Amino acid sequence: MVETRTFMTVVLVGLATPGLADEVFGPPVPARLRGPSAIGQVFNHLGGGVNGAEITARTKPGDGQPPKLLHQTTSDGLGDFKVQLPRGTQGTIEVTIRMAGFTPFTREYDVADMGNDDFFIEALLQGGRKLTGRVIDGEDQHPVAEATVVASVGGREIIAETDDDGRFEISGLPPGKGLLRIRAEGYGRTAETIDTEAIEKPVEVTLEVERVLHLRVIDDRKQPVDNALIELVPDDDTGRRSIRTDAEGYAGVNQLGRELESIRVRVTHEDCVRTGQFDQEIIPDTGELAPRVTLTLVRGGAIHGRIVGPDGEPLFGARIQASNTQAGYVPAQFSDGEGNYRLGGVPQGVAVLTIYHSFHAPQLLEVKVEPGRVTELDVTMTTGRTTGGTVVDPNGNALADVRIVLADWKGHRTLRLGAITDESGLFAIENAPDEEIRFSLSTPEIPDIKEVILKPGRTDHRIELDPAAAPTPPAGAPGQPRQVGPAFAPGIVAPDFTVTTLAGENLTLKDLRGKFVFVDFWATWCPPCVAELPMVKRLHQAMATRDDFLLLSISLDREPATVRAFVKQRNIAWPQVVGETAGATHTATAYQVNSIPSTFLIGPDGAILATDLRGEGLVDAVRRHVDATK
Repeated sequence: MVETRTFMTVVLVGLATPGLADEVFGPPVPARLRGPSAIGQVFNHLGGGVNGAEITARTKPGDGQPPKLLHQTTSDGLGDFKVQLPRGTQGTIEVTIRMAGFTPFTREYDVADMGNDDFFIEALLQGGRKLTGRVIDGEDQHPVAEATVVASVGGREIIAETDDDGRFEISGLPPGKGLLRIRAEGYGRTAETIDTEAIEKPVEVTLEVERVLHLRVIDDRKQPVDNALIELVPDDDTGRRSIRTDAEGYAGVNQLGRELESIRVRVTHEDCVRTGQFDQEIIPDTGELAPRVTLTLVRGGAIHGRIVGPDGEPLFGARIQASNTQAGYVPAQFSDGEGNYRLGGVPQGVAVLTIYHSFHAPQLLEVKVEPGRVTELDVTMTTGRTTGGTVVDPNGNALADVRIVLADWKGHRTLRLGAITDESGLFAIENAPDEEIRFSLSTPEIPDIKEVILKPGRTDHRIELDPAAAPTPPAGAPGQPRQVGPAFAPGIVAPDFTVTTLAGENLTLKDLRGKFVFVDFWATWCPPCVAELPMVKRLHQAMATRDDFLLLSISLDREPATVRAFVKQRNIAWPQVVGETAGATHTATAYQVNSIPSTFLIGPDGAILATDLRGEGLVDAVRRHVDATK
């Protein structure tokens, strides 16, 4: 029964009147008065439990007989409730759930089914707010027909189009604040804040003549760059834009508003070096309707080759990355079904190439790279070995939650390899290279307490760690986390990212300061990811009422339509990011996601609190880190 509730987005009938045996739902009722019962949960559009929803159960009206009230109750803080029908109730009953701001939910149920162990009435409350308005031309006040109007509230996005009189109507909005975005041919896009709980009259939106931004992308030789991807995030909340250059390096961005003050820009091309960040800014001249801007990319080199296993067979899904450090953007690619890979945009110089594949030891190679040239490199993977042991304090007591991460391998820190001790202080690092590697030990509170060398094949290492004797870390800037230790160790500043969700919402990590952000990398084609979904749903439900927590899933699927259908079928309500143009690929690379599922818990100060949290203990682990950060 518990598992059923965890998997579903549910509304169920509850009782507050006498008749419930569970004190959570009300006072006990004498057994002689109890009939069939059912439990359930009320969810809102975000998947969070709804507190205080009114739930009634009545007999089904018929044969001229009015319906009879059987039970009435309200849901608790988690949206849970229970319906306890009177003894002798038979036939069909009607359950209705009401909550201010939502459309009433009504379903019929056969009382005979309530005796089944798996009986659970599920329902999702739909928004009940309506927004109407009119879009007009700012110069002569004439109506703007065929304008696209998008209302985004609480993760819901509803689209409408204006009629010949410029009027629109949007129904089914949930209660809360959100954005109303309007775009029309020949006009600058506009966005304004709306509160569906305070709608008193139709809104009137005025559109002004558009500004057009003319862009050109060239390389460091001043040659045009064809098919460069330009991503733009205007500061007026009108939404992220993407466009590609033509053969001469030109691209035009229309429908820009006159009040626009700045645009953050990211320009990428497979043959050019990229940072992964929106690290350029365009400030349009307010007096110019068609400004022209030139953007420059630096040419990189390319590494092509084939990855095979010890038996010479091609390896599919090997991850190849080229970088001298784990910080910032890292050029990366996966091998195809024939083991082939093509890695482009590698900075000039000696690149450190790290290759990963499940059940094989990682490889680390140095490759000389020149701009505009291709270096051929085939790689044969080898079988790895397991190394591990126990971490204890000076008194011999086991230490849990100690992170063991690579500190140095062949003079580099590019390898992402490590483990976390369990409650018994045990750890195991599988598929490690067959050579000695230096690792750093950290706790959630103190990074880099101690470094040790672990020998390959040994699983009986005994490491004594005394967190109390760790040196006092140097103070950083006020309010800024200290950047020390290997990438993604606790305390490291999380790489910034800007993504666009399936609902069209732009999210930038640095703008989320003050919130806990749980980033979940996954894919619909990944069986372990799908198996993990019930636990992620449980986390979303547990944190749904917190304003300081955001759960964000970034899918490695290629097609947004695939993920849209998947999340709709499984009632997944939290934000999803899919595809290269939405920022999923850049973010996964910046976070060096070598396998999925992969998770990162980021604190309010932008520092990483924990990685790879998952499994049955996910909710407790996240709560423990969140509570410790208060």
